[in-house]
Amino acid sequence: SQIEIESQPAVLMNRLNERLVKKMPGMTHVCCLLAHVDGNSGHVQVANAGSPFPLVFRAGQGEVAEVVSEAYPLSVRDNTSYAAVTDDLAPGDALVLCTDGVIEARNAAGDVYGDDRLRATIERACAEADGSADTVLRRILSDLQAFAGEGEQDDDQTVVVVIREET
Repeated sequence: SQIEIESQPAVLMNRLNERLVKKMPGMTHVCCLLAHVDGNSGHVQVANAGSPFPLVFRAGQGEVAEVVSEAYPLSVRDNTSYAAVTDDLAPGDALVLCTDGVIEARNAAGDVYGDDRLRATIERACAEADGSADTVLRRILSDLQAFAGEGEQDDDQTVVVVIREET
């Protein structure tokens, strides 16, 4: 079945949850994060279903902040109501979204990559990237690979970087 296109992340997340609960009762949970970024204003809307919190590198402060957007994964509860959390990107700010497989990546010794290491990598990458989302993404993935080495990974590792251009 189809779901009507919707630009409001919370509305779409609620529709997805409703469909999954009805069509696949008892199905394992699904983590999902939907974000709508207005490239002109920098306004961001996030609906989260069990994914790590989005991170924003604040160029003016040179530090990373969380966009706290907590909710159950999809298909866990039929009465879950997803709401959007909003934030604003200033020129030069970077929005970084990732799956839990990034944060939970392990090296051969069993150490976890973790939130603190990811934040530090984002700060370094954004400070050196001259506004290039591709450069920030490559540096995050390179650091993750250098950390994990030959450690076996058991989850997907997805990273998305959006940088609001300087005006």
